[in-house]
Amino acid sequence: MIFTWILTLFISFASFSQSKNEASLTIMITHAKSDEGLIRLLVFDQAVGFPEHVQSAVASYSLPIQHKESKVVIDDLPPGEYAVSVFHDEDNNGELEKHLLGFPSERYGFSNNPKLTFAAPTFENCSFLLEVNQNKHVHIKLR
Repeated sequence: MIFTWILTLFISFASFSQSKNEASLTIMITHAKSDEGLIRLLVFDQAVGFPEHVQSAVASYSLPIQHKESKVVIDDLPPGEYAVSVFHDEDNNGELEKHLLGFPSERYGFSNNPKLTFAAPTFENCSFLLEVNQNKHVHIKLR
């Protein structure tokens, strides 16, 4: 009898702890130049380090490309504010290649697909809210 009660309590607690953070984030990246290389993706929960410092990211992914697209589903992020940066690492060297003047020569993109000027967008321009029990979908178009 006591074993049944303890088992019921454990199952209830496990269900409760899983249900309080049931946010899911699906990120779809399109417009890669080709299927060569990898899509490099960083997820940030603060402005510090955004958009390119890997050490400041809360998650990083290297994704294969099929039909010039990649997709990842992230189920282990707590609810909060996030921003995503990505680039198409065509030569698979782990770095965003740049021209002599500092402009990227490989395709790149950000959550919210902000209008770009001569500088990288801010965390605030790219951020979105991930809420409890939400299945959030973010579509990033590489440029």
